[in-house]
This record gives sequence, structure tokens and C-alpha cells, in this order.
Amino acid sequence: MVNGTYFAYDYITNEFIGNVTIYKALTQEPSACLSGYAEPGSNWFSVQLNTVMVVNTAGGQTQYYWLQNVVWFDSLNGTVWVVDNVWNFSSINSVLSNATVSGNGVVYSLNNSIYVYEYLVELTPKASLPFSISLVTRTGLSSNGYPWISFGYLYTNGSITWYDNITIKVPAVSAYMEVSPMPTGNGLPDDAELIVAGPWNWECTTAKSLNTSLMLYFAWPYPSDEYLSPVPATWDFGEDTGETIYNAHVSLINYGEAMS
Repeated sequence: MVNGTYFAYDYITNEFIGNVTIYKALTQEPSACLSGYAEPGSNWFSVQLNTVMVVNTAGGQTQYYWLQNVVWFDSLNGTVWVVDNVWNFSSINSVLSNATVSGNGVVYSLNNSIYVYEYLVELTPKASLPFSISLVTRTGLSSNGYPWISFGYLYTNGSITWYDNITIKVPAVSAYMEVSPMPTGNGLPDDAELIVAGPWNWECTTAKSLNTSLMLYFAWPYPSDEYLSPVPATWDFGEDTGETIYNAHVSLINYGEAMS
């Protein structure tokens, strides 16, 4: 928002980093969710780094993939998982296949109509608060012309653990992450999100007690990606994300930084 009107901007990058610190947290799913499914009483919630990868194919088409680098956090006992998802946002009816997507995980079907790639890892030791983690998503084009995605995290030491490296076997001329006012192929916003929400499967949760710090950065200038910059504008919600949290409030601190 600039002087009361919307200002449209766009940028491309090969790397996003989301820094997360959880100072206190107690969440619980209610008996029902307006947004979807519910597991009443569950104490899990998620912190999600969600970005859009644009693939310009060798055949002249543009494809969109939604990349999710996620922390699942059990607010009752401190169990932590990292999980990645890849979705095909190229059109409303686009699918994924194990024949064209390779990594540590697999592609599976939700309700025989929605296809998603997923891989997950439990982190050790269990988290004690305050808990800090950095989520890192990188993209690029391999020497044989295939788009690749690397999902990583920085948890207990000073180096990034790349827990999943994915290749999409579609001949392409470029692959990068993008933020722009134009929608993806299936009509969803072409944005980058670092959000706190319900854990999975479009579920909601309720914040009984919650204090987190979120900082979102991207690497620039493309394609050298020499520097990290905070994102230039910040909203207090995630538009693409399917999960929801109730009784939570967001305070925007600075460029790319928010507290909940």
C-alpha cells in the first residue's frame, strides 16, 4: 500500500529463507473448522515457507509449481518434523507424476483428484522454547535442462541440512521463484509466504498462547543471488495457504519481519 493505493511490484530469485523463532506456543484444534478438516484436541501447528516456482519449458510453455517447506510443531511435547510439498499450479486440472518428479519423497493422490509430492523428516532433539529454525528453499536448472528444487533447514548447528533434492523431468530453459501481481496458472496469487497456521490437510487450530517471530528474505540480484534482502512488502495473512489459525494476531515490525 503506497499513499492509499496498491503498488504492484515483481521480482525473481533462486532462494528464499524464512527465519522462525517460537518463544511460546500452545495450540489446540477446535471441534470443527470452517476451512476444512479438524482433529479436535490436536496440539500440532505449522510454520510454512510457501513460494511459487516458474518453469519456462523448452516447448515454450510456462508452468507453475507451489513449493512448501514446512515445520510441524507439537506444542504440547516439542516434537518437530520438517516436511516439503510440491504442487502443480500450472492449471486447475494439472497433476504430478512419480515418472516426472524424483526426490526422497513420492507423489500421491488426495481424493483421487489432487496430486502432491511429499517428504518428511523428524528432527532431534525435541524442541525446547525458545526454538529457532531457518527454512531454506532453492531452485535452479540442471546441466541437462531440468528444473530442480532443494529444501533445507538450519536447526542446531551453523550449516544448512538439505533434506530433499527434487528434479522435475521437464526440459526447460529457465526455472526460478517469482513474486508478481500476475496469478499462477490455476488462478492463485504468485507470492511468497511465511506463515503460522494449522498443521496439515486444510486443518485449522486455535492459539491458546502464541508468540513467534517471522523474518522472510530473498536472494538477489537474479541469477547471481549474491545478497539477501527482506521482502519489500508484508501482509498479515497467507493467501495461497490452505490451513488456518484462529485467535492469532500479527504485528508488522519491519520489512519482511512480523511478530505473532
